[in-house]
Amino acid sequence: MSATFLVLAYGEAGHTLPMLSIVEGLIRRGHRALVYAPRKFTHGVVAAGGESREGRTFGDPFERMMQLRASRKQRPVHQVVRDVVRGRAGMVGEIVRMAREWEDVIRTERVDGVVSFMSPAARYAAELTGRPFASVGPNPLMLFGADGKMVLPPNPMMKYLPRGLLDSLMGLALPLARCREELGLPPRKGGPSEFFHTIMSDTLHLVTVHEGFYPPGPRGPGQLCVGPMSYSLPRPQAAPFPVDTLAPGTVLVSTTTLPMDGGLFRRTLEALAPLKVPLLATAAGAADIPEGLGAHVRLESFVPHDQVLPHVSALVTHGGWGTTGRALRQGVPMLITPLFGDQPLIGARLAEMGLAYHLPRKQATKEAIQKALAALLQDTALHQRVRAVAQQLQALDSPRLAAEALEKLVARPGSLRSAA
Repeated sequence: MSATFLVLAYGEAGHTLPMLSIVEGLIRRGHRALVYAPRKFTHGVVAAGGESREGRTFGDPFERMMQLRASRKQRPVHQVVRDVVRGRAGMVGEIVRMAREWEDVIRTERVDGVVSFMSPAARYAAELTGRPFASVGPNPLMLFGADGKMVLPPNPMMKYLPRGLLDSLMGLALPLARCREELGLPPRKGGPSEFFHTIMSDTLHLVTVHEGFYPPGPRGPGQLCVGPMSYSLPRPQAAPFPVDTLAPGTVLVSTTTLPMDGGLFRRTLEALAPLKVPLLATAAGAADIPEGLGAHVRLESFVPHDQVLPHVSALVTHGGWGTTGRALRQGVPMLITPLFGDQPLIGARLAEMGLAYHLPRKQATKEAIQKALAALLQDTALHQRVRAVAQQLQALDSPRLAAEALEKLVARPGSLRSAA
């Protein structure tokens, strides 16, 4: 039976594209998806089969957060403190407006279920209307243990941080109790903090990572690993990439998607060019682009990873989960030099599993990068392990698994087992 889902997919590519894969899975199974996402992904929403919506009473919350973050770098400390105080007050009003607007959408469009990545307003809208709520964790940080803590925290010291202290810090940063009060929702008693309650459903929390990535152990309620997925955005009027022009043994270099690589792209290419291995390098967000490295170094502003990865011998990357997840599915060995966020964790974990080489940024000299890639290309045991994982992941239809879990949620909420 067809259902209607409200999907809130604000964020950067690493957050939004896995959500669009879920949308695609829902549409393939005959459902309807009303999707709120950044404008730059509108064409992706439409291509995935979703109905693109824009907020009437609010703007893009992720874009606003990034603007505030950028402005703080250019201001003295006292102005930053003042902006934080004002931002907290403004955030309450913004969340309330979003929740009220989505409450109206849910009732008007007869929405059956709400699906969201880190949106307190989505959780509140679901509570106001009595609709089932599912959360999505689009990267490896977003799986939680039975104790409510991250299974793989970005900083190992976080596992020793008392949960009560973490809850208190989040409450100071984001006063969500005031949002509940303004929306007329009853106060909660016990359980996780208001922040974790709103971003993670205890009925269905979809994690776009395969179960084998994590160490064994008890999980929190409702958590379901469905495997890596990241929607491939269409490029209007773009011809397929000419993979037949790639030389045998080509190595793909993709070290950033944002303009904040700190010169890693240049350093990597200058380190690898002397190996005389064919290189296909995608500049993406890199601002410092080298020239004159030789005919074997091919520079492109963008390459479609899904088309190229099956035809390369290795990938040198910053370790974002969208890129590494694609590489794992295609069985491509990786050299990972992380930049920030969850990337150091991803690099370290894949190295621990014997599926990649991890070179921390502070150690990533030209000599170290060159030696690491040369060793990776010769590591046949690692190549075999990566191919074995690829076979497992290719057997998964992650968008379908996510859609099936959402169908069960709106039909009859209950506990679910990990599928991947």
